[in-house]
Amino acid sequence: MTPSNRIGQLYDITTEIEGSARYRLGTSLELETGYRWEKMRSQGDGASPLGPILTNSDKDVVYGSIRYRRSERASLALEVRQEDRETNLPTFDYTNTAVSLTLDVPF
Repeated sequence: MTPSNRIGQLYDITTEIEGSARYRLGTSLELETGYRWEKMRSQGDGASPLGPILTNSDKDVVYGSIRYRRSERASLALEVRQEDRETNLPTFDYTNTAVSLTLDVPF
């Protein structure tokens, strides 16, 4: 339970479940896949002069990535992430697909 930052709500109760698996293909390739589920419910007086209030949110996230390690210090990763969100206010519902390419070179 955390204090809410939304008008008319006192606190949010958030439940999260996440799992992932990582598999190495030799010394330079690594695969990862995962799933995350998040459920948020807000509690408060429910009164707002601005109109309806967001009180429920359910989010599903599925992701997968492949990482190539050139050396101990340098790697390149490609990740695909799919996110679906449903709320009590359809205006805030969305489906999103993101693809990212990351080059990691610490110094």
